[in-house]
Amino acid sequence: MDDESLTIEEAAAILGLSVATVRRRCASGEIKARKVGRSWIVDGRALPKPVRRSTPRRSGLTSTLLDFERSIRHLKNQDLRNDVWVPDVLMHEDDLGHPESLILAAADRVDGAALHEPATVVPVPKSPFFPRNAANLSLTDRLAYHAVVLNAAPVVDAQLSDSVFSARTSNDGKSLLKNGRDCWLAWRRAVIAELSVDSPYMVATDITAFFDFVKHELLLPELRDSGVDQRVIDSLRRMLREWASAPNTGIPQGPDVSRVLGNFYMASVDHVMDGIEGVRYFRFMDDVRIVGSSRAEVIAALQTLDQECRRRGLALSSKKTELHHGLEAIESMAEAELDAVQYAFDARDDDDEDLRNELASLFERALNDDGTVKTRWARFSLSRLFRLRDRSVLDRVLDSLENLAPLGDLVPRYLYPWMRQERVKSRITAFLLDKERNTSAYLSTWLLAAMLDNPDDLSVEWVDYARPIALDRARPSFHRSIAINCLALGRQSRDLDAIRDLVRHEHDPEIVRAALTALRRVNRLSKDVGEASRRHPGLLDTVEYLRGRADLPSLIFSTRRNPIDVGG
Repeated sequence: MDDESLTIEEAAAILGLSVATVRRRCASGEIKARKVGRSWIVDGRALPKPVRRSTPRRSGLTSTLLDFERSIRHLKNQDLRNDVWVPDVLMHEDDLGHPESLILAAADRVDGAALHEPATVVPVPKSPFFPRNAANLSLTDRLAYHAVVLNAAPVVDAQLSDSVFSARTSNDGKSLLKNGRDCWLAWRRAVIAELSVDSPYMVATDITAFFDFVKHELLLPELRDSGVDQRVIDSLRRMLREWASAPNTGIPQGPDVSRVLGNFYMASVDHVMDGIEGVRYFRFMDDVRIVGSSRAEVIAALQTLDQECRRRGLALSSKKTELHHGLEAIESMAEAELDAVQYAFDARDDDDEDLRNELASLFERALNDDGTVKTRWARFSLSRLFRLRDRSVLDRVLDSLENLAPLGDLVPRYLYPWMRQERVKSRITAFLLDKERNTSAYLSTWLLAAMLDNPDDLSVEWVDYARPIALDRARPSFHRSIAINCLALGRQSRDLDAIRDLVRHEHDPEIVRAALTALRRVNRLSKDVGEASRRHPGLLDTVEYLRGRADLPSLIFSTRRNPIDVGG
């Protein structure tokens, strides 16, 4: 292929269009190209100029209704800090450093002047066997989605009853939603208070795969009927259609704004449940409690809930539906043991051996013999043992890595203080190389991310493990991106040459961005390699950002920076 020839993917990146759109235009003759086998080769010299809006947004466009600046603040304070499935190789600092460009790109997508990117599917383990297929959005799409739903959020929240405690909007200006833990604790207190007032029966249930089964044909007209501007709804329709888990079904799990839409989708069900005499209904997103004075009343209400959910394409989990009575009902909500440990932790002396032993015991009891994990207990105990820098469960964590995959970034954060020790390094290596145990790209990505914080202690085995992941186009881009950066830290000439080749020839801008970052991480980002990335116009800000950096962000600790080895 000569220098003036482009692949479909390269042409799409230059034009700011989807690959499918460019392929159609090649077939129709709108774009000059020739077909070689099953692929199109585009004539770069005859490529149309990309449509870029350089003038202020005209009145009447959807984007003029939206507060992108506020959305960026929300994303920086909450979503991008606490609600990411997998780490971004630069924590989005390159794009967030140019908010005007980011807002313009998001506005183009909201207005339909540019297409939304497909969501990256991240298989997040729910158990040793089954993943939750989470949707990871590009930063531009995440901003567009947030701004659109932010516009509708006041209307949505006004529709919610007092029985709904999850995802309530905040007025602090920093985050879209109130603190999730505070809301959950308020929900729990409300249920316990009702149980304590002559209402001894309680049904606990859960909605199965809630976000995956939200029907657009119900959600969008109801938003319109509630007063949301039709232009905003049309933009939201285009987004959700692109990211749907099935045709016209599903909303991306992860972003705060999806919780807002999920709450609204349940509003009609909530109002039916609120109207049932003799029982009280409490919902925290997909987690429901029904409390009443008699067994018959709460069971009848449960059946009504099941019927109302089915009308909206939702189903209750029979496995997670339980009937409780009396003190057992209160105890099932109270989690007295965790509360006692939390009280001791808040008033702790860091040398409190009893507290450490109790946390270790909680962690052990969170690991079931069948390989499943009581995720809440495991997260509760391990996060606090991490803060205490307590190594009492270190061996148990290393033995159970495959089962702890649902904990994601918490696992490498706990392991980090001891990752320089040869014994720990060898245990992690054994896990990574064991194909019977290491089956989660999600956990592997987080372990590799932690290795970037240990550049001087990166073992040869870890570099060798990263190499095939980094160079395999069949691997998920989020996994490859972090592996490319680990590979660079080995500083082997053949690997650095391979990474340079990725910049020059890779079609996926995310992989090119990761390769540029990897080269800068070891002070090998030359001017000619940076210039080679210009075939991806969206990476110009990344190159500018990298050239001015003396350090890069940690991917597992929000306040840590990793210095660039200027002598590399």
